[in-house]
Amino acid sequence: MRGPRIEVELLFDKETTAWVKDRIWHPSQQLTRVPGGKLRMTITIADSRELVGWILSFGSGVRVVRPNGLRVAVVEEADSILRRNSGSTL
Repeated sequence: MRGPRIEVELLFDKETTAWVKDRIWHPSQQLTRVPGGKLRMTITIADSRELVGWILSFGSGVRVVRPNGLRVAVVEEADSILRRNSGSTL
C-alpha cells in the first residue's frame, strides 16, 4: 500500500478476535488482549483507500480507535455502500 504512514489502532470484538488473533496481517502489528475477549491491534501502515477496504472487510466486528480521520473515512465509505445498495434488488 502506498501513501503517508500512519499509526492505526483497531479494536476487534470477541467473535472477530477468534479469526484475527492467529494471523500476521502486517509486519508492524502489535496485538493486545482486552477484557471481554476483545483484541486491540496497532499497526503503522500507509494511509490508503486499500486500508479502508481492508478494515471494512471485518464488517461490524472492528472499530477504528484512531486516527480519527481514518475512522471518518471508514464510516463515510460504509454509508456510501449502504446508499448505493438501498432499494436495489439482487
